[in-house]
Amino acid sequence: MRPKHWTAKEDEMLREHWSGSYLKDLATFIGCSVNTIRDHAAKLGLTMEDKGAYYKERRAETNRQAAIKAGKRPQPYTHGHKHTEEVKRRIGEKRKKLYAAERRRVMYGLPQRTKIHVKY
Repeated sequence: MRPKHWTAKEDEMLREHWSGSYLKDLATFIGCSVNTIRDHAAKLGLTMEDKGAYYKERRAETNRQAAIKAGKRPQPYTHGHKHTEEVKRRIGEKRKKLYAAERRRVMYGLPQRTKIHVKY
């Protein structure tokens, strides 16, 4: 396959639409392959990190719409959550207790209640 010769107009289109479009859509729009788009974008200094926020928002909205369509409760608009140090400490304590309980069950020959692999 012969290489694509990029015009200044195509370069400008790629820069303009880079952060707001999927690679497949850009390839169709400009008229080349996804790999060609990716390689030329790298030469122009455009990175996939520039696309990250857009992809995350678009994927979250798609998931919300799918949940609504399926009759389920959609996720909130915020992306993830951050645990406070107190909550992280409590989670760690609960996890240690769970492991200890499973270890005791294995030591006494009782069946495990979880699928945690423990050594005794």
